[in-house]
Amino acid sequence: MGAAGSFPEAARAEIAGRHAFFAEWFAGHAPVAALTEALTAFAPGFRRVGPDGQVQDLAALRTSLAAAHGCRPEGCTIAAEEIALHWSGAEAALFTYVERQAGPGAPGPRRASALMIPCAGAPSGAAWLFVQESWIVYGGAPGGPSRGAMTGARIQPGKPAAPQQGGAAALSARGPSAPGSRKGNDDE
Repeated sequence: MGAAGSFPEAARAEIAGRHAFFAEWFAGHAPVAALTEALTAFAPGFRRVGPDGQVQDLAALRTSLAAAHGCRPEGCTIAAEEIALHWSGAEAALFTYVERQAGPGAPGPRRASALMIPCAGAPSGAAWLFVQESWIVYGGAPGGPSRGAMTGARIQPGKPAAPQQGGAAALSARGPSAPGSRKGNDDE
């Protein structure tokens, strides 16, 4: 990581860079072997709560990413925007960001909270420990028109979104599940 105090910047760069990797991965442009190194950016105890409420550990992430290689061959862009540091200490940093995807089959935007930890073995020196994602919902449908588009309001990068703009970020290429199509165990 380099100089003292650079862990939050390494974590911020990891968040942005990992999303760029996911775009390459889902498009099938990243070599299959790249997944092994990419997964070193996730702590062994990693957990992700997806926008559908499902909990995913590192093994499940590995399986879902392996299956998703090339799932969007038409290409896509995935960007982590509005990355904001909310707290940091020697052992962790808490961020929020908005994930936006574009391209055929792209799901709507998500807002995420990510707990990052220092990790010498991770490519950036920062590893993902926990992610909580939520769909950004406007007009009753995930990924619908933005509140800014509906009201003419401007949402400025780096500024906290208004509470009614809820939402989250994402690590998967899938969009929101249809109501009533929830899979898995509700007890997780």
